[in-house]
Amino acid sequence: MVENTRPRPSAIAFIGSAVLLLCLLAPSAWMIATVPPLWRDVDAYIQLTQDPRITTFGGHGPAYGYVAKIPLFLGEQWERWRGMAVVAPESGVSALTDTGVWLLIIAQHLALAGSALYFIRTISRLFWIRLALALAWASNALFYTFAHCLGSETLSLILVVASVAKGLKLVQSHDQARWKDWYFFAIGLWLCLLSRQVNALLILLLPAAFLLSSIQNLISSYLVSDD
Repeated sequence: MVENTRPRPSAIAFIGSAVLLLCLLAPSAWMIATVPPLWRDVDAYIQLTQDPRITTFGGHGPAYGYVAKIPLFLGEQWERWRGMAVVAPESGVSALTDTGVWLLIIAQHLALAGSALYFIRTISRLFWIRLALALAWASNALFYTFAHCLGSETLSLILVVASVAKGLKLVQSHDQARWKDWYFFAIGLWLCLLSRQVNALLILLLPAAFLLSSIQNLISSYLVSDD
C-alpha cells in the first residue's frame, strides 16, 4: 500500500498562517532594528510614570497605564539583576529603563501583528487573498509607526482592529453565535473604551453592521422577487 504523502489540512493552515505572520512582522523587525522608540509627547511619559488612577484625571484612558507596567516592571527587574543602576520613581510605579521600554515596544509590535492576522483571517478563507491583504497591511507605515510609539493610541489601534475582526466574525456567522463569542466581543469593546475616550463611538459598530446586513438582504430578496 502506498502511503499518502499529502500534507494534512492542519499543517497547511499552520504554514499559511506562519507565512502571513512573517509578512506582518517583517516591517516590525526592521523598525525595531533601526528606529529608536517614538514618544507621543509628554502624554506618553505621564502615562508610563504616573499611577493610572491619576492619569485618568488628565483625560488619558487607564488601560494603557496598567498594561504598560508589565514590560516596564520586567525590564526594571532585569536591569537590577544585572547590577545596573536604576532610578526609582517618586510615584512608586515601575522605573523607566531601556530594557523595559524596548520590551514594551516589542510587545506592541507582536500584539499588532496578532490582531492584524486575526482580522485578515476573518475577512477571507482563501490564502491568496489573505496574502494580498497581509502585503497591503505590511506596506502601510502608519500601523507600524503607531506600534513603535509609546502612548495609549497604540493600544487603542490594536484593540480596535481585534474588536472589528470579532464583530465581523459575529456578523458572518450563519448559525447562532455562541455566548462566548459575544462575551469576547464585549470585553474587547470595553477595553477599547478604557484605552481612549473617543472609542465610545465604537458602540455603534455592531448595530451598524447588522443594519447594513439587513439592507443587503432586503435588496437581494427584492431582486430575486423581480426575477
